[in-house]
Amino acid sequence: MLKEGASAAALNAMWEMPLHIAARQGHLAVCQLLHMRHPAASVYPSRTSKEMPMHQAALNGQFHVVTWMAFLPSAQLQAKTQAGQTVLDTVIHTTFSSCRSYTSLQQADAKEQRVCFERQQLQCIGLLSGNAPAPSVTFQMLACASGTSNVHIVLHLLQQGADPNYRTNPAEQAALHRAALAPNASPMRLLLKAGAKTTGQSIALACQMVQIPSAMPYVT
Repeated sequence: MLKEGASAAALNAMWEMPLHIAARQGHLAVCQLLHMRHPAASVYPSRTSKEMPMHQAALNGQFHVVTWMAFLPSAQLQAKTQAGQTVLDTVIHTTFSSCRSYTSLQQADAKEQRVCFERQQLQCIGLLSGNAPAPSVTFQMLACASGTSNVHIVLHLLQQGADPNYRTNPAEQAALHRAALAPNASPMRLLLKAGAKTTGQSIALACQMVQIPSAMPYVT
């Protein structure tokens, strides 16, 4: 179609270019061709959500596309969506069960794909956050992962030395607060085992909600 004169910069009703669609579908070769024809498309935000192709790839678990786009000279890794999320935020918030491309898989296939999904997600997070992210960046990643029940990310960050009690300011919610909002109690258990403080009325209440004693460390 491009040879016949189709434009790589064409917009649909959502102000999305073809690169947006190819990115969320995970078609890397198509993304590379479209970027070659119209490089500015890689940083073009959609009309309502302000999502660039890289955001949409991350939302759909297409981390191989995110990784390729992150190395483009024009990459804008700190650009935010309408919801205020950077590309890194989007990657961390994305869960296996939220990706449409995985919802139709059979159970046996889904288990294998989940392992691949989580491995690529961690690799993508490492790329976007750098080799030695600042404590504030690590805290933000830990808080985001705790609130979305991305247990493998929480475990990975804690194993890498993330402080479960870190806050950028005293008024900010700790990772344990975010974990209280998670669909299951696994992130909270990991944080408590890692030494997260359970002082404070709100945290104590959160521990009661998931039947975890707030006066003593959690023991498996």
